[in-house]
Amino acid sequence: MNILREAWGGLECHVVFFLPSQSYGMLIRAADHLADWIPIKCHLLLPTNPFPTPYPGIDLPPLGDRMSSKAALQQLATLQTRLIDEKRKGTPSSILAIRYFLPMLESAIAIKDLSAAKRYREKISEKDIPKRALPNWWGLNSLLYFYMGDPDLVKVHAEKILAWARVNQNTYWEKTAYEFMGISEFKKQRFENAKEFFEKAIETKKDEANKLPLAGTYIFLGQVSAKQGRYQDAIEYYRKALEIQSEYGDRKSQAFTYHQTGLLAQSNRLYEDAESYYLKALEIEDEFEDLHLKPFTSLYLGLVCALRGKRKQSQLHFLTSLGILYKNGDAENMDFCLKCLSILWKKPRGYDMPAQIARIMGITIEEAEKLLLSNLQDLPSHTNNV
Repeated sequence: MNILREAWGGLECHVVFFLPSQSYGMLIRAADHLADWIPIKCHLLLPTNPFPTPYPGIDLPPLGDRMSSKAALQQLATLQTRLIDEKRKGTPSSILAIRYFLPMLESAIAIKDLSAAKRYREKISEKDIPKRALPNWWGLNSLLYFYMGDPDLVKVHAEKILAWARVNQNTYWEKTAYEFMGISEFKKQRFENAKEFFEKAIETKKDEANKLPLAGTYIFLGQVSAKQGRYQDAIEYYRKALEIQSEYGDRKSQAFTYHQTGLLAQSNRLYEDAESYYLKALEIEDEFEDLHLKPFTSLYLGLVCALRGKRKQSQLHFLTSLGILYKNGDAENMDFCLKCLSILWKKPRGYDMPAQIARIMGITIEEAEKLLLSNLQDLPSHTNNV
């Protein structure tokens, strides 16, 4: 090859190296020299995914009628303004709890502002909650503890909901209680127990005319199957959920179902299918201005585009995700997104990435470059295979 290089100044071919990741370092030390005269492609046998793991995101779908991020923010702003006036009037705390702090708690949970949610919760005493509203209060507590990562307290409040539902013969709250119990078991990785609770939730509503509430439960079952490695079962559950959502015109909820189906396909390395599902989810998220789910769909879409060799599209989706995560103040997932961007930026340096990150985060281009370099240093060695 050296003789040909000296004679022709280059070679009309590509060299593809197949090698394990631990051998990559030896090659890369000479890669810049080799690249001067021959196009190089490196195919690493293991690991197949260059990006940091585990991926961030959402384990389970929301319960009930999820408030959009936009609606939650609007409700919070309105209630906070009115609350000031009510306090000036000397409105009793028990009334403030029901009229203001309870819906503010719901809004804070919807936008995942857990610090605010905990503050609002402390302003509410259970004795001030009307009996008819107790299941909603317990449900909000279960959701809050779910996001705080406390499955035991999720179950405590779910048991209260179940007891109330049985006394009042309310199948909606009975189903919700079983779902929360399933979530508690799911978070403890007791997947068979979780499946039993979700199947009980299906059983409570199977004979009712309105099948829409079952869609979310099928997604739960799909999540359990995915965790157990039963790909076809999970796909079938997601298909049932999408079928119900389509029948009842619940387009907004379809975004989460497509998102989860994409994640399932991605975990099975079906990257083309995953991209298709994520794009469908993203279309709906844009339609409903869903700033909670969109950054994760964009992030995963960036991952599959990168793994399919679509670097420019990958960067675009990562930057979209970063912008929303930055506005949401989600530092943990911003860190993950920046690590993914740093891998794309590393070689070749490009696509004006530091300038775009600087615009998003309100920093200088030099600071953006330092941020990318610092993330590169934190990456495991196998990420050199991009």
